[in-house]
Amino acid sequence: MSTIDDSAVELHSKPLHLILVDAGVGSRKHSLSLVYSGRVCLNGQIVKDRFITANLSGGDVVTLDGQAIIPEQLRYLLVHKPRGVLCSMNDENDWNKELVGQRPLLSSLIPSHISERLGHAGRLDLDSEGLVLLTNDRHIMNLVIEPSGFCRKQYVVTVMGSPSETDLDFLRGGPKIGGMGQLLPCQINVLENIAPTKGEWGIRRLTRLEVELKEGKNQQIRRMFSSIGNRVVRLVRVSIGPLKLESVPMLGEARELTDEEVKHLGMCCVNSAE
Repeated sequence: MSTIDDSAVELHSKPLHLILVDAGVGSRKHSLSLVYSGRVCLNGQIVKDRFITANLSGGDVVTLDGQAIIPEQLRYLLVHKPRGVLCSMNDENDWNKELVGQRPLLSSLIPSHISERLGHAGRLDLDSEGLVLLTNDRHIMNLVIEPSGFCRKQYVVTVMGSPSETDLDFLRGGPKIGGMGQLLPCQINVLENIAPTKGEWGIRRLTRLEVELKEGKNQQIRRMFSSIGNRVVRLVRVSIGPLKLESVPMLGEARELTDEEVKHLGMCCVNSAE
């Protein structure tokens, strides 16, 4: 048994309430209330301290009301999200109640044999498409999501107009943009200048770019290009660290990662941060 401040604990050592969450007992708030109420024991002793951690794989035994907590099988699911699919497990808390149940959800793409509660390691907005990683492994999820983990994500972005190199350098440098604060530097490469075509906005020129981010703020890429006057018309996430979209080529396709891919993902995120 150790405290959360110990820097040398194993990666699989977690606070008791998070062990309950991972086992599907309930939300963080509910699981914390169970700890505070004295209903959770660690190795036979009641624990009410939220900062005490345990390692189930290391031999610790956590019980709730006398029943041993059995950890869920860790799952890692790579999904090719189509445009128009809401990146959510449910939409019951959507602010627009008229839309509840009206849009396809990411959860509908999870194979029926997977019963574990999965969360998305970074979301894509409704109009974006591409790779989404679903998992119940909080360590991997944090490595992928947190900017400090530096798990780089690549996107192919099509914008209206032709951004100048001056504007692109502005975005590359990590500007401060209203509503998002200070951004981290990123990489942007022009892939293709598309000949003018006639569309719903009349005659327009398009530019296709590759964008690599270390972070993922809400609609970050759309707001970045909007700040320089270029509207994003298509956005596709093509990689998450070493994971590539080409490994799930069909829209709506989902597959589980191999053990080697999970190991490589974790190593890639950690090594990129050094």
